[in-house]
Amino acid sequence: MTLDSFTTPRLHAERLVPAHLSEIRRMHQDAHVMATLGGVRTEEQTRRYLEQNLEHWERYGFGLWMVRTAARDAIIGRACVRHLDVEGAAEVEIGYAFYPDWWAQGLATEVANKCLV
Repeated sequence: MTLDSFTTPRLHAERLVPAHLSEIRRMHQDAHVMATLGGVRTEEQTRRYLEQNLEHWERYGFGLWMVRTAARDAIIGRACVRHLDVEGAAEVEIGYAFYPDWWAQGLATEVANKCLV
């Protein structure tokens, strides 16, 4: 069983699919969004990121979600629960990234709390 989507009082998250490439590309070109995520990424890096995250879904049944407002308007960010290697140790990450217009509203905390349930 997979968690393809989830909602919080203010957000709706949907499973990453190939059609999200243009939105991932937009996020990866935003210097503010990417400031703490390794910096702006190239087209090739973005395509590989999408491929890796789609493969993660296939392998584990969870991964990266694209996040919209609860009204399901435009995408405002992304969230994830995923396996990664940190200095040779297997870890599980809860992560998120939002466009700057959505910062400082408690949305990261809201989505992270939902990912822990």
